[in-house]
Amino acid sequence: MGETLERILRREYPTIEQIFGGAAQSLQSPDLSLPLQRHEADKQVSQQRRMTVYERVITLSQQGYNQGDIATELHMSRKKVRQLLQGSPHPPVYKSRPTKLMPYMSYLKHRFTEEGCDNSSQLYREIRARGYDGCYSVVTNYVTQLRQQAGVKAMTGRKQSRQPKPLKGTIPAPGPLRWCFLLPIERLKKKQQAQLDRLCQSETRFVVLHHLAQAFVHLLHEQTDRGLTPWFKEVQNSGIEELISFAKGLQRDEAAVRAGLSLKWSQGPVEGHVHRLKLLKRQSYDRASFQTLRKRVLRYG
Repeated sequence: MGETLERILRREYPTIEQIFGGAAQSLQSPDLSLPLQRHEADKQVSQQRRMTVYERVITLSQQGYNQGDIATELHMSRKKVRQLLQGSPHPPVYKSRPTKLMPYMSYLKHRFTEEGCDNSSQLYREIRARGYDGCYSVVTNYVTQLRQQAGVKAMTGRKQSRQPKPLKGTIPAPGPLRWCFLLPIERLKKKQQAQLDRLCQSETRFVVLHHLAQAFVHLLHEQTDRGLTPWFKEVQNSGIEELISFAKGLQRDEAAVRAGLSLKWSQGPVEGHVHRLKLLKRQSYDRASFQTLRKRVLRYG
């Protein structure tokens, strides 16, 4: 379910960017006549390459080739061919690494967009008073990005020759964001709760997605299969392709799924013994005979 949610959120990432990038969206668009930054240009080239492969796969499929023939023709795995036949590849999500400035980005963006303060030195002193202990140059670079996004020309320094880097510091990535849909409401942190509320208030499809994910997790926690059939029907009516595919996979092995949900038996003890055996074997790898390993297994059984 977690992997399915992440795929859905990756597909919906352009919408998520619009929802969480409110301040950035309110700024003016950059000068499109300027070339992209090198890393942004590389991303576009990679996406174009993926789209070329996708279009080739679709063309061969329309000509009557099966998945095996397409995989042989294009020198790729059948799994990759099957994924491409299900839909076009989405641009990968690049999440910026957390920095010391990240907790203060929203404050800087508010001061810049709402109050018109673009003095790097002044903003640096303000966040220093709030606990920031990073470098001044980091603040300067971020304020420069805000100026570029707003189309404000710098009064000093070199003339802008490249498009500014997109501001994605406050936009959550699909991986961490999926936990907002999986965890119970009472276990969400304040930040996760705020992110979930913002998504659900902006788009009704996120409300449906959260409901279906919570209903499935509820079946696991309650250890019952009584609500499984209604859940299958709700998923089918939702129109969410990834969830429908996930539900079909469960239905293909429905007897085992129902047994796992309803029976009290678990393979946990067996997995625990296997883990213990592997640990003892690795600890004495190339340093003891089989007889010694047998004694250790019996001794720590």
